[in-house]
Amino acid sequence: MYNFDMTLPNIRNSTIVVLLILSVIACQEPTITVSPGNTNITYSAPIPQVAKFDGSLHVTIPKALNLNDFGPQNLSQNNIGPGMVFSRLLKLSTDPLVSKPHMELECDLCASWEYTSDYNLNFKIKSNVYWHNGEQLTSQHLQNHYQKQLQNTDSYTVLAGIDSIITQSDTDIGFELKNQDPDLLFKLAHSENKILNDKLLSLGNKSNASVAKLIGTGPWMHIPNDSDQDTITLIRNPVYFSHEKPLSQSITINNVENLTHTKILALIKSGQSNVILNNTNVPLQSDSKEFLKKMKLTWLEEPVRWMDDRRELKILAQHTSIPLSGGESESTSYGCRTMIDEKAIQILQFDCTMFGGFTEGRKMTALCDLNHVDVAPHHDCFIHAPLVASSPAGRIVESFTDPERDPLQAELFENPPNIENGWLTLNEAPGLGLTLSENALKKFGTQII
Repeated sequence: MYNFDMTLPNIRNSTIVVLLILSVIACQEPTITVSPGNTNITYSAPIPQVAKFDGSLHVTIPKALNLNDFGPQNLSQNNIGPGMVFSRLLKLSTDPLVSKPHMELECDLCASWEYTSDYNLNFKIKSNVYWHNGEQLTSQHLQNHYQKQLQNTDSYTVLAGIDSIITQSDTDIGFELKNQDPDLLFKLAHSENKILNDKLLSLGNKSNASVAKLIGTGPWMHIPNDSDQDTITLIRNPVYFSHEKPLSQSITINNVENLTHTKILALIKSGQSNVILNNTNVPLQSDSKEFLKKMKLTWLEEPVRWMDDRRELKILAQHTSIPLSGGESESTSYGCRTMIDEKAIQILQFDCTMFGGFTEGRKMTALCDLNHVDVAPHHDCFIHAPLVASSPAGRIVESFTDPERDPLQAELFENPPNIENGWLTLNEAPGLGLTLSENALKKFGTQII
């Protein structure tokens, strides 16, 4: 249990969360001092003894890293587990409107960042971030973390471009660079650069960190568990600086040895697990074929990692009778041709808007017809529908009819084909039969000449 005093501004809807926690669990409540502001309220940050309340999430992962190894090296690698206690200076954008995969960054602990020159990078730190023990995060904590990283030979290359670190105030930190490093921002967003507290940093790569040292600034707080080394329970940080998340009150993560698809089905049906994650590079056991046969799948869409899908799809195709689809991540028609030649897929999902336009799409459709591969293009159904309709290889088109999900599809054409009950009816006009909307071009377009 921790006791601390905190000064916090009013957080909308936060009273509901606090009252829920207080009504269900017994815990100590710290004294709160609230600074003057608009409609300030008393905001409690209790640390529960147990996590038995509504809104819990149970996650199962194949056993890989030790969930209860709190050494800095393990924490930096363990993104599903104790590493969730910590935050980073930057992170990949979580905006649902940003298409995945992407390389867009947004602030996590920072409020803003700016290159004042090619060799100077400055950050403004959020003023409402607190460690789980109640201490306010300052730029000095960040400086201690990064200085320790620079001294650590195992991770030195990640931040090797940094010459010095300057704390200009409690909320300002600057990096002076030895040379220009276009990847520095991404390195600062890397999981290795979760910001650890000073006591954890003092351990180096030792793994004997006590629970008292497992204090972060992240959305989750750790519940001590000495009895089960394969389970870790985290609870929602009620004073997390981004109060829109997490949405559940607690999360329990279980390491399971020899995780098979049969076990997965049993865990989900019994209610023992809500989510199964397999991002640990631990292969699932060999009952997958029988499991998938029972599912009677029409096809598996992009079932492997997109960055190396040609090779992995080819390997998977040799071990399953379920049709595999792919191709929407290919940036050239030659990549799609390779997937067909190597019999890696049975359904091609090329995207005319990503390479070569409609002409390349015609070539790919003809190639699919010659090789008995179906065509199910990615997105942009109004452009791809004539290709699917004109070929024996055509199977389906993919459509997002919700204008909030895809405003471009909803507004780009003056005369979009009619979609009703899952069927698209082509226009009878020549060519694609589509007329571009001048209003949409002004709204979404960029003049380049």
